[in-house]
Amino acid sequence: MPPIPIPAHLLADCLPPVIPDKMTWSDSLILNEQLLTVIEQCNLDKQAIREIEAERTK
Repeated sequence: MPPIPIPAHLLADCLPPVIPDKMTWSDSLILNEQLLTVIEQCNLDKQAIREIEAERTK
């Protein structure tokens, strides 16, 4: 059985949002939420890769 290929989107870089030169406190909160979303998505990608790797070792 051929190995399960890892989809390219799981291997793509997790790009942070653009950080503006000037921010209000409100802008900072929005940026923090965006950054946490990027981290969450990266963790989901890593989880998916672990699942693919687990299938490969069966």
